[in-house]
Amino acid sequence: VPLRYGPNAYTATIAQLPLDSVVYVQQQQTVNGVSWYVVFYNGNAGYIRADQMLRKMTEAEINKYMAGQKTTAPTSPSKTILTESPATAT
Repeated sequence: VPLRYGPNAYTATIAQLPLDSVVYVQQQQTVNGVSWYVVFYNGNAGYIRADQMLRKMTEAEINKYMAGQKTTAPTSPSKTILTESPATAT
């Protein structure tokens, strides 16, 4: 499935998505009577014709996909205790 720079069949292709690719759909647009999805795939934003999307993920597939995503846990700020003024430290 072609991932395109714009919502037009003649717009240049960013990437050719393999079968069963997972994309994040941000929104849907209709241009000249044709529905397009604005999607994100591997860090690229682009357009895929709605009739070329094979299917939506099931709830179980969504949960499995989300569980496999890397998340960064917030870290506590480091605590520094000054026992003497930096200007007078030796």
